Amino acid sequence: MVKTVHQEDQDYREMMLLIVIVHLGAMALLWRKVKRRSLDIVEDVFINIF
Repeated sequence: MVKTVHQEDQDYREMMLLIVIVHLGAMALLWRKVKRRSLDIVEDVFINIF
């Protein structure tokens, strides 16, 4: 009984870890895109101002 509960807990932790890793990867990609786009916007603004 205890062993199966521990096994389920282990599987749950591995699933959570996988989800977190995938989520972080997606966020990093999204952040890179957003950062590039916001940098382009900032450059456009500076060009328009000056």
